[in-house]
Amino acid sequence: MPDDKTNEKDKLLNSVDTEDVLLSAEGKQRKIRDALLKLDPQSVDLCKRLAGVYEGFVITFNNKRNSDRIGQVSHSARELTAILPRYFKDIPMLEVVPEKDRLKKILVEILNSYKGSDDPHVCLENNFIDDWIRLQNSNRNNNQKIVLKNLLDVHTDRGSLPEYLKNKFVDDWIDIQNFFHKGSKHDDLRNKQPSKIEEKEFDAMAWKYEDLLYQVLVEKPFFDGITEIDKLLTIKNPTPDDVSNLTKCISKPEHRRYFFQRCDNPNWLEHLKSINTFLSPQEPLREGGYIRFIVWPESQYLLRIADKKPQEVFDIIKGLNSTNQSVLDDFVGAAIKSPPEIAEQYVDLICKNKWIQNSYNLLLPDKVADLMDLLAGAGKTKVALKLARILFDTKVDPPVKVSDDTENPLSTVWYDAKPYFDTWRLGEIVKKKLTGLEEKDPVGLFSTFATTLRQAIELEGRVNPEDSFYEYSHIWRPNLLSARLNREDAKNILLDGLVNLIEKNKGNETVLREFVVILRTHPWALFRRIEILTYSTNPNPFAKEIEEILSEGKIIIAYNLRREYLPLLGKEYSKLSKNAKDAILKNIEQGPDFKKNDNLTDEQFTRVQADWKGLYLKAIKDQLPQKEVKEYGEIVKKYGESVDNDGEIITWDGGQSPISSEELSALSAEDTLQYFVDYKIPDDPFARHSSGGLGMVFAGLVAENPEKYVLVAGSFFEKNIRPIFFYHLTHGLKDALQKGKSFDWVSVINIYYKILVENTRVSEPANNDEQDWNAVQRAVADFLGHALGKDTCNIPTSLREKVWAIILNLSEDPEPTPADEQKDGEGGLDPMTLAINTTRGEAVHAVVNYGLWIARNLEDKSIEVKMPPEMTALLDKHLDTKQDPSLAIRSVYGWRLPNLFYLNEPWLKVNKGKIFPKSEPNYLLASWEGYLANNVIKELFTLLKQEYYDFIPHISSVEKKGHRGADVEQRFPQHVMVIYVNEFEHDDFVNHFFEVATPKARAEAINFAGRVILRDLSGFNNKDEVKKRLGDLWDMRISLLPEEMSEEELQEFGWWFKVSPFERKDTLDRMIKTLEFVKSKIDVPYEIVEELKSYAIEFPIETIKILDLLVKPKRETYEYLYKKDEYREVIKLVKSTGNEEAKKNADVLINYLMSEAGLVDDFRDLL
Repeated sequence: MPDDKTNEKDKLLNSVDTEDVLLSAEGKQRKIRDALLKLDPQSVDLCKRLAGVYEGFVITFNNKRNSDRIGQVSHSARELTAILPRYFKDIPMLEVVPEKDRLKKILVEILNSYKGSDDPHVCLENNFIDDWIRLQNSNRNNNQKIVLKNLLDVHTDRGSLPEYLKNKFVDDWIDIQNFFHKGSKHDDLRNKQPSKIEEKEFDAMAWKYEDLLYQVLVEKPFFDGITEIDKLLTIKNPTPDDVSNLTKCISKPEHRRYFFQRCDNPNWLEHLKSINTFLSPQEPLREGGYIRFIVWPESQYLLRIADKKPQEVFDIIKGLNSTNQSVLDDFVGAAIKSPPEIAEQYVDLICKNKWIQNSYNLLLPDKVADLMDLLAGAGKTKVALKLARILFDTKVDPPVKVSDDTENPLSTVWYDAKPYFDTWRLGEIVKKKLTGLEEKDPVGLFSTFATTLRQAIELEGRVNPEDSFYEYSHIWRPNLLSARLNREDAKNILLDGLVNLIEKNKGNETVLREFVVILRTHPWALFRRIEILTYSTNPNPFAKEIEEILSEGKIIIAYNLRREYLPLLGKEYSKLSKNAKDAILKNIEQGPDFKKNDNLTDEQFTRVQADWKGLYLKAIKDQLPQKEVKEYGEIVKKYGESVDNDGEIITWDGGQSPISSEELSALSAEDTLQYFVDYKIPDDPFARHSSGGLGMVFAGLVAENPEKYVLVAGSFFEKNIRPIFFYHLTHGLKDALQKGKSFDWVSVINIYYKILVENTRVSEPANNDEQDWNAVQRAVADFLGHALGKDTCNIPTSLREKVWAIILNLSEDPEPTPADEQKDGEGGLDPMTLAINTTRGEAVHAVVNYGLWIARNLEDKSIEVKMPPEMTALLDKHLDTKQDPSLAIRSVYGWRLPNLFYLNEPWLKVNKGKIFPKSEPNYLLASWEGYLANNVIKELFTLLKQEYYDFIPHISSVEKKGHRGADVEQRFPQHVMVIYVNEFEHDDFVNHFFEVATPKARAEAINFAGRVILRDLSGFNNKDEVKKRLGDLWDMRISLLPEEMSEEELQEFGWWFKVSPFERKDTLDRMIKTLEFVKSKIDVPYEIVEELKSYAIEFPIETIKILDLLVKPKRETYEYLYKKDEYREVIKLVKSTGNEEAKKNADVLINYLMSEAGLVDDFRDLL
């Protein structure tokens, strides 16, 4: 008999009201019970009992004191699953597993039975469960997973479900069935074993079971109509309920596409994000050896609203990654539609996730290039260069061995470096999508081209093992100015980029010097060829560098540099010092270390040597000493003139002279002028000869013998000579001056006085291709300014009045016009460049040189004011913006400020505020751009110190359009560092700069110190003090409070490591601290890696620490992977020391390189 306590328990259990349990349960349970009650309106009592089964399930589940809770709940769940399908209208029960054709027939019957049904609670999910249960009951031994999957695949409404939905649906139901079947059988008791079902697992499966019941009985079907989606699309401010409704409407792919491809309402975004809509991008579909990139509707929605919610869209995309190019196209498209400050945030995603490197299609590189150009145009050049870096990145297919004959050079096929996408596409990007970077940061772009070109050469592995200076570039690119016909590969495209930048900046000494600094960081012969080409485009500012490279023994005998070396040698030899000339002649005499081939006779070998020597002597044959003249003559007499045949295909170039230089030179000066009169321009526009070619030959003759033609100056007017020949006469005279020739200045000045002051214009151009009188005026302004500016200028001061009249006339020329000025930043020229390409701009330069000419000819050179009064008046006039509003002219004032300081310091003190007007930012910028083209002059800096102070806040705030003649963001910080290492008494200014300047400006200062000052430290008389000050600066910048430091600034200390003059341990410690703050983002990491080899043995712990900091960040790995050989060498050196801590850290790094960078085969032998 039960005791009283047992009766009390029974009474307590019997008193539990089901409604009370359900009221306290989740709403989901109540909805399931309510749905069961209404399942069959024709069988209300039976539905109550069906609902009662579920209520029993709920009550038993919640009764934790029931010792058989698991078995009884499992039984209720199993029974409900078996009974439930019978309550769906007109679905017959199947007792056996149907064959395939029977299965299809049953599915058709199921669908037909529901046509016209008005029962709102009947849904196809229930049909599916019904069919599934019949199949299960007929034959449990069948592979039900395959059966259910096939059922879904052939079902009209289920077959279009996304695969992951099908799989999840099938898996969930099979798991539930198997679990409750096992739980209800008490097999553990039959087998005398403890229960294998744990309470925690049981509770989880029960809730999962209820979720499925809820989906079947309560929620709407998987499919939904377009009408419902259209209603949702009209909602302006959706609610969570709307989102819940949406999830039920887009269970089919076509419905998802329909919604996401039409929705442009950004107010859906946060709601969609809350239900993980954007969690899993659509993956590509791989079938056999093919891959298809399926559109992901969700990313198209993100693209569509990126301009409306740019930050929110980026925050979603930054957490995603995909190999589906369709999805990546949308992501980059979203970046392009975003504002620049958001768009730049995408760059790290593109780089870190290697979207370009994994590219299969042609669209993504173009879109990334569009993003790059957009960012560059917005002044975001640093991130734009990151994109350029990965777009220019290359790879090389492994070499293929085709023969075991090691003596045969063709036994292995080596492949060219190629981009990660179509080579033609790379060429189009380089040609058409670099405008922003070319204008805003030509130096950064140049560095990127050089770095990637070097990488391509290294990847190909074709460097001559016996001479690393030999890298075959003279074979694949004999002519730097143009690639071989049909030879468009990655190296040639990158090289074209370098050459084009040199050409575009050939008049900009500052930029060209930066180019040279970059080129000298790369060791291969190709970069020496490019360096020589740079000097050839603008030799005047590079006299020192030209002498160095022309007299370097290795350069002289390098046959792979001949194409560039010999023309420069011939052009500049006369300007070299005696020591340089002697070195060149000595190397030519010694020649390279020729090795006689067995196939050559002694006579043939002797000729090879003579041809080589003759080739070099030929370049300077008109400037040789007597001994070499005789030797060259003997070579020519015996073997003929040497010819350098490098295999280049020479094509005809039009515009030649109708008469050779020798023939024209043989004519008298008067006959020459008559030849000009008699020469008729060919009617054929493609004729071989032209007046332009004739003019160039004439200019060359004037340069060699100016006096011959100057003496007949009057005849130019008498014979009505056309302006083109006045133009070439002027250029010839300028070249003559550069060659040290002399001529009658009276005749020359009279010619220009007659043309400009008396306005004697005797003829007009023969056609539009010939230079007109405006071109003559520009040439005269350039020539006269050049002549007056030379210390050796021998224009008689008696011509002062006429010279000034000519200059005054030129200074009133309308060019540059306001229209010219407006083109700045729109494909036009910046003020400085415009000034030297327009008549008035050249004339104002000539005005300053006129003052210098007068000052040089003063009897009393000690007087303070050397500037003539007429010059002062002209300067005052053009400084007045009401009389001359030109920014180009204002840039000349800044550019020539050191000369104005010398000529009239009191005038400069009074007018410096007008030259640098703080209230007029455009004029302020133009003046500073011009001034910063100069080096720092101590006395002038002292005078302008307050102007320096005042301009610091403007460095990055003044609007700059297009490329600048002198970029203030680069040049001003460079001035600061020059002052810091030379003028110790001005530390107050330098400290102020580092306190208030922008991170970008401070970064440029640090960059300049590493790239230029430290690399030329030996040139300082007080180099120990300079070294100490630079070390103090590094310590100061890395010892600030974290909130005062800047990654952008500190990462430029990467330039300091390789050239560090500091104590070696201090250098390592400083670099470690720097890398830790900048999160390992550092400039020129490849230089640091290379230099670490010299530290590894002495400081293994610090060395491996730095290498670890450089390699670890995944976002930067793509920059370093091609240096894996250097990684190996550093790690091997560190481990060879035997230092246990260093070896342990090295092993950690090796494991990282193998696991994260995939370099298993490259590093596992080091463990």
